[in-house]
Amino acid sequence: MSEMQKVKEKHDTSGVKWVTSLEVEALRTGAKASRNPIRNELIILMLYRHGLRESELCNLQLEAINLDEARIFIKRVKNGNDFIHPIASDELRLLRRYLRFRRTKKRKVSTSYGQLVKR
Repeated sequence: MSEMQKVKEKHDTSGVKWVTSLEVEALRTGAKASRNPIRNELIILMLYRHGLRESELCNLQLEAINLDEARIFIKRVKNGNDFIHPIASDELRLLRRYLRFRRTKKRKVSTSYGQLVKR
């Protein structure tokens, strides 16, 4: 029995399956082979590391990201607490690459002004 299964049996009675770090790495590898590899890998990383819902990621404004201090303000939905999260170095590099790419190829990436990504 894996560690994840043990934890699930002990603490989780809702039937929710949690994503493991190995599964996230597999998703990141797959994202690198997609049409928008930088954006897709960043989406997977941010959803996983910050525990974001899809709507929280889509509503994320560029003003909420402080690249100099490597921090991001997360506004939670569904009565959650808003927090400032640190951005890890690999995530920060990917975020900067995405923002550079987005500035140079703005018409090719489907985003709204001020939003990081769009549904």
